Order: sequence, then C-alpha cells, then structure tokens
Amino acid sequence: MGVLRSVPAAVVLAAVIVRTAWRCEYRSYRYVYWDTDHAGENIYLTAESLGLATVAVGAFYESMLVGSWELIVGGEVPHARVPAREESVEVITLAQPHYQWVSRVLPMLGFPRRVVYSEPAPGAVAELLELVGASRVLVVSDPVISRQGFFQSLLETLRDRFEVTVYDSVSPEPPVDVAEEIARAAEGTDAIIAVGGGSVIDAAKAGMVLAERPGLSIEDVAPFSVLGIELEKPVLIAVPTTAGTGSDASYGIVLTRGEGSEREKIAVGSYEVIPLATVLDPSLPLSAPARVRIGAIMDALSHAIEALASTASNPFSEALAEHAARTIFEHAKSALEGDSEAMARIHAAATMAGMAFTNSGLGLAHALAHPLGALLSTHHGTTVGIVLLGVLPIYEKAEETGGRLDRLLRVLQVLGLTRAESLRDAVAQLYDSIGAPTRFRDLGVDAERYREAARLAAERALHEPNIAFSPIVPSVEEMVELLLSLY
Repeated sequence: MGVLRSVPAAVVLAAVIVRTAWRCEYRSYRYVYWDTDHAGENIYLTAESLGLATVAVGAFYESMLVGSWELIVGGEVPHARVPAREESVEVITLAQPHYQWVSRVLPMLGFPRRVVYSEPAPGAVAELLELVGASRVLVVSDPVISRQGFFQSLLETLRDRFEVTVYDSVSPEPPVDVAEEIARAAEGTDAIIAVGGGSVIDAAKAGMVLAERPGLSIEDVAPFSVLGIELEKPVLIAVPTTAGTGSDASYGIVLTRGEGSEREKIAVGSYEVIPLATVLDPSLPLSAPARVRIGAIMDALSHAIEALASTASNPFSEALAEHAARTIFEHAKSALEGDSEAMARIHAAATMAGMAFTNSGLGLAHALAHPLGALLSTHHGTTVGIVLLGVLPIYEKAEETGGRLDRLLRVLQVLGLTRAESLRDAVAQLYDSIGAPTRFRDLGVDAERYREAARLAAERALHEPNIAFSPIVPSVEEMVELLLSLY
C-alpha cells in the first residue's frame, strides 16, 4: 500500500481515524495494529481494512508499511486474526466521539472524464475509442448480455474499426478470480469496454488494475494508494445496461470470495479505476427484466440517500445525490412502465448517485447489505434497498446528517412527490408504488437461514469500508435486531 506523500501524517491520521458517533454518549474505539517490517516504540497504523490511506503515528515513512488494523467496539474483537509479530501489537483506546469530517481533511473528488448521455451505445463507444487512439479492444460482459441483439450490434460496429476480443464469462457477484482472467484477456489491448450491470463493470475495473499492475493483489487497492494507472492503457469505458449500480461513475470494486457461510464481499476502491467514460444508452435498461429494473432503482436510491447521510458529504455530492433522489421519486414508476424518457432520466440519476457516493462514501445500509447479500445470494440492489428501510429511522434522528435528509423530504413534499412525514415512509411508499419488496421474506429467504445470516452480517459490517462514513454506528446486537425486524 503506497503512502500519500503530499499530505502531512497528522492530517492523514485525522482522516483515517474516522469520526463515528453514538448520540449523547461516549464509547471506546480500539484500533489494533501489527506490522511485519517495523518494531519499536512507534505505533504504526494502516487503514487496510477501510481502504482509506496509509499512516504512521510517531513517524511517517515514505516506504511501504505492511500490516492491518481493526475497529473493535465494546471491547470484543469482531473476528480473530493472528498478528505477524505478536510482540508488535499495540492497542489505542479512544473515548472521544467526534473527529474531523473526512471530506474536510482530504478534499479530493473524482468523476468520469466523459459522460455520453441518451445516445446509442455502438456509435458513442466507437467515437470514444478513436478519441483515445485505441486499436485493440477487449469487450467484457456476461453470458446473458452477450446473446442480446444490441451487444451483437455493438460488436459489428467496433469490428469495422478495431481489433476486438470478447470476454463474456462474468457471473453475478463475481469472484476475485475473474479479475485475473480479464487481465489475461486484456494483454496488449488499448481499451476495455464493460457492457453490463455493476458486476460486469466492477470485474472490468479489477481486470484493468491487474492488467496494468501484474502481481498486485486486488485487495491492496485503496483510494489514497497510488496505483499509477490513471493515464495508462488499457483505459476503461463503461456501458451500463442497468440503471442503478452507479459503478460506471464510481471508484468502487465489489467482488466475492469463499463459499457458504464463509462467502463474503470484498469492497475496495481507487480514484484511478473510475471509468474514463460512461455511455448512458437509455434503451439498454428498458430491456432488463422487471425485477432487475426494480432492484436497480432501489440501489440507485440507496446510493443517493446514503451519500446525503454520509459524514463525508460535501457540496458536490449533496447536489448530485439530492437531484438523483428527487429524479427517482419523480420518474421511477413511469420508467418501469416503459416510458423511454423517464428511463433516460433514471439512467442519468443512477450515474449521478454513483458520482455522489464516490465523493462522499456510503454508510450503514451498504455496510450491512454487502455481507448479508453475500450470505443470502440475493440481488444487491434489492438487499440494500430493503436494509435502507431499517437504517433510515436511525439516520433521521442523527444530528450528524446536518439536516440534509430533512431537506430532501421537504423538497419531495413541496414537489408533491410524497405526503409522508418521514423519509423512511416516503421510501416505503415509493417501493409500494413500483412493486418493490420491503421484507426479506418477500424474496423467499428461509427464516432460519436469514436469522443466521443476520448475525454474521452484523458482525462483518464492522469490517466494511462503508461503515466509516455512517453518522451512527450501532452495536452488533443493535444491528442484528435491525436486520431481524426486516424479515
């Protein structure tokens, strides 16, 4: 993990030890670190778990620091991990509930270089490839998308001008191994075109990283570690076929590893993996199955609302998130009924929400939904959308959201988009109007399996990068209770 050389150690440290507060009370935070290279009086911290930065207390080395740290709540270690050197373990206990906002410490924003809006994908992609001087291209997709007519039309257009290779073996919730397969397929190419939903785009991002940095572990990718790939080839162009994930505009990569109860999602990110361009062809999400379109809309709305609630919310992310949420409330029903103009607006809103959370972080709903969805094998958008209903009452009571969720509710009320008295009820009413599920039993999940998954998900949520940006972090037992209430 590289070191951010341009920022003083104390400043980076303030960003990494993220402010997470419980209302009206103090609780202890303990950060455990072990280091394989250095020992002595200095305590070294690396934010490998949260993927935020590399820091050192007592000394700031420009060399790479190797190690791990964990957030421990209530004195219990969330999961066991054996230190590389037992004697080098140090523990810090912090009883202060307030820290500087990440956005105020590290004011860094990232966006795609180009956004092509409401244009047919084949011609737009070809023009972008010519713009970057590409000659050899890898198209990444999944077996379902690659059989569709628009995909074949895209390939025909590209093959007239470029040498094209296709990798169409991305599965839903793709495993870590897919990154290596895509990297091998991308050897010698100038560009990667990711055509699909969030799984395809995330897999393509991971493949791009490994293609340009062979030997790097995808788990070492972090926002403030310098990969040195931003200006190198292959470049990445995203063509999202669903209107929800925001992956086409985000710095996040979500992959899975393990099987059964050990199955978990790995969430990493870097500003350098934000696609160079995203092509928003509104005809593509219209062709998706209804359940996929509904789940995608739930996903996009969750991104927008959590970006507003985030402790790292800023004027740029707020504007994008609020507009995205308002657009979803206004146009979701018509888009699902086949209105192409409404779907174009939803497609744009999903990308705006992706831009918003890339520059603010997410929060508790995603921290819980990632491990829960991995354990239950449920659609991510649907999972996080349901979890959002349980999280919103917590957010709406949190002073740390700065009134941003209240403002969104007032905007929706003034525009006549809801009559609800709380944002949680407004979201529930929207779900009802579009036929979205509101409980996990609606997805056919077995009750006993759900209870077991809820416990594991609550424990694993503390290791999720998104937890760093939640205005309030409940205890494990409180999170278990929250999830059980959603069955």
